[in-house]
Amino acid sequence: MINRDPLGEICEEILETLTYVAKFSELSLQYAYLHMKYALEKVGLALRRAHNEALFFFQRTWNHLYWKHIHIHLYMCGLVPAITDEDIANMCNRLRLKIADTQYDNYPGVLESKAQARALLDIYDKKS
Repeated sequence: MINRDPLGEICEEILETLTYVAKFSELSLQYAYLHMKYALEKVGLALRRAHNEALFFFQRTWNHLYWKHIHIHLYMCGLVPAITDEDIANMCNRLRLKIADTQYDNYPGVLESKAQARALLDIYDKKS
């Protein structure tokens, strides 16, 4: 007959069960941590996107206000120099370089902006 200790076997089973519970708790905590981490990253990306859109809106609005309403008054007061044909040619060359860049061609807004810029360049080329 084999000498078995029933109390020792019960203690071993309890320890094994507690080990499994601890491992399961560790996996649950790790899952909760990763879930929260990715949720916070999504929130961070959403905030960064909102910031970029607001910044782009204000920059575009300021650019419109400056060139349509402010620049002429500053020029008339002599605070800014006149824009020469050479300045316009340099601006057109920079615009051509930006149009030639194909980094963000996957986005429809970029393609639309490039089409508008090409139309402006065509008008400039016809006038020159």
